Amino acid sequence: MAALIDGDDASAKKFLANAEGKLDEKGWPYPAVQYLRGDLDEAALLKLATDDDTPTEALWYLGFDLLLRGKKDQALEHFKWAKEKVAQTSSLYCFSVAELERLEKAQEK
Repeated sequence: MAALIDGDDASAKKFLANAEGKLDEKGWPYPAVQYLRGDLDEAALLKLATDDDTPTEALWYLGFDLLLRGKKDQALEHFKWAKEKVAQTSSLYCFSVAELERLEKAQEK
């Protein structure tokens, strides 16, 4: 994710390609890797998020990806959802709240 944030597409692509064989390709979080590589669309990612925590993670990855692609309004919706629905002890909650606050401050300017 750091390479994506920094705009280092080459490193991000290399990292995502190297995930092949290192993760259980039938389990989570492999579908998130596939989504970030462009091998899955949003609907397919959400369909594969089937246990208790993975729908939340999927929505976070979608929000983060939208943010990186400059679709801030759509990303905000995902982060707002996480702030309302995710346990406050979750790292996804913390990440979502931080991004939500950062985006809202940027909108105020």
